Amino acid sequence: MIVYKDFIDKYLSDESNFKGNLDTVYIPENVEELKDIVVDCYNKGLHITLRGGGTGLTGGSSPDKNVLISLEKLNKIKSFDKSTERVVIEPCVSLEQLDAYLSNYNYFYPPNPTETKASIAGNVSTNASGARSFKYGATRNFIMKLKVLLCDGTLLTLERGKNFAKDNKLVIKSDDNKTFELDVENIFNTSIKNAAGYYITENMDAIDLFIGSEGTLGIITEIELKVNKKSEHLVGIIAWFENFDDVYKYIANFIQNKEQLTKEDLCPRIIEFYDTNSLMFLREEYSQIPETAKYAVWIEQECELKREDEILSYYYEIISSITSLDDDTWIALTNEEHNNFIKIRHTLPEKTTELVRKLNHTKLSVDMAVPFNRLKDYFEFVENKFKTLSIPSCVYGHISCSHLHCDMFYKNDEEKLIAEKIYSDIIDYGLTIGGTVSAEHGIGKIKREFFYRMYTSEQIDKMKKIKAIFDKKNILDITNLFY
Repeated sequence: MIVYKDFIDKYLSDESNFKGNLDTVYIPENVEELKDIVVDCYNKGLHITLRGGGTGLTGGSSPDKNVLISLEKLNKIKSFDKSTERVVIEPCVSLEQLDAYLSNYNYFYPPNPTETKASIAGNVSTNASGARSFKYGATRNFIMKLKVLLCDGTLLTLERGKNFAKDNKLVIKSDDNKTFELDVENIFNTSIKNAAGYYITENMDAIDLFIGSEGTLGIITEIELKVNKKSEHLVGIIAWFENFDDVYKYIANFIQNKEQLTKEDLCPRIIEFYDTNSLMFLREEYSQIPETAKYAVWIEQECELKREDEILSYYYEIISSITSLDDDTWIALTNEEHNNFIKIRHTLPEKTTELVRKLNHTKLSVDMAVPFNRLKDYFEFVENKFKTLSIPSCVYGHISCSHLHCDMFYKNDEEKLIAEKIYSDIIDYGLTIGGTVSAEHGIGKIKREFFYRMYTSEQIDKMKKIKAIFDKKNILDITNLFY
């Protein structure tokens, strides 16, 4: 085991640049060491902050005080069973590590969060999703089993489909037969993409409580994932638009006809959006972006190789009927071309993170999802707000899930006040139209104010009571979610 008391600056913040405080960093090399550390902290009443890849955007792994436990050494892939299409991993296996491993077997992990160095347990903690959300959904859909260590040393094994709530009661038994009984009801909004608070519904599966709980209930020590065989072929398309009305018409073709498209194997797995300011950031690296393009949508479609012409014809027909920039459409068919599209996707968040570091402030990024029938209203509200800004901003992301990242970058206290007011206004508007304050990044420490706007005090108290059942001394990630 590694214990750091000096040179711990790198553990004080995550990618949001939100800085915390601590006394000691522990880096256990196995679950036994992890358990010893946790039980010792429990007995001493020391606060614990958990850290995986450190790629979060809400200050979730930025320490509160006392002790930070980094799971970076718990990064082994333990097994892969092709017959069941399940892979068993330790918590700090990264997305890129898992992707490289599965590629050897011609398999892949469908959730596709942007940050490839993120740990899978970190993704589980916020129910992260990513570019492939339209077809595959979020992390939750692929978690088949979790092993969880509680603060007092109790171990839980949670397997999907084995334990459901009944009559608003959920009973969970530990590996040594301790019983935990919870009152549950429909608090969590499942009708939109949502990563805000505990997944609490009257008929819930026990495993779902820990997915999206942001490290506040227990420490994930092992994960069993469902994975998919790679498709034979991929078709990638970037279409360009001069106005958002045309963007909305374009994506509505897929969202409103998803069921039929799925039956016909025409459901795209990726539908990603870039606004005018996003394209300005990207033009610094990609001068070939059409000059008149104000918006872009990237789509990726899995298919058999023999259907390539059919797929291209299908998309060209839609694109040419909507945008006058159809002749500028970009196509990716080879691995090299697809990798270029992926590089474009990663360039934008890399540039925004670099700008945050340069300006030395906490990243200000709205992470809302709203009902699709209000997406156009929401985007126009955000765009009009951003037009009043004299500071850099951009809107991009998972438009197929009505989920957009809205980023602002300030350089002084005056601009900070203006940006924070707009941030607050956007969230308030999103809540009035049925949105969630976080669709995939979670709440962490940065978004607690808005978490308390989204839920009533009674609902938050019910979540706190659930935390108290599993974390009796309230020492684990106590400043994530709650005040």
